[in-house]
Amino acid sequence: MAFRFQRRIRIAPGLRLNVSKRGVGLSAGVPGASISLGRRGAYGNVGIPGTGLSYRTKLRKSASGSTGRHRKGRAQRFFQGEGQGGIFRGIEPFNPGAL
Repeated sequence: MAFRFQRRIRIAPGLRLNVSKRGVGLSAGVPGASISLGRRGAYGNVGIPGTGLSYRTKLRKSASGSTGRHRKGRAQRFFQGEGQGGIFRGIEPFNPGAL
């Protein structure tokens, strides 16, 4: 079991500064609904106060995801490379009739 550190500092009514060992964030909202900004992006939070039930969703997707391009996985980059060919670049198909 590891130790955790988290501290919330009330700046103004409905506005909190969140400090933890991973970084600093900002939350704004009313009981049951808030928006949080931190190093992982912006999140919307809604819940039923006093029940422990809540829902959290990321509000803004990354800019690279909006271009329609998909990032290549590690194995795909290894075999295909950033351009064409990857590890197999320079290996020509064997064609006995071409000799």
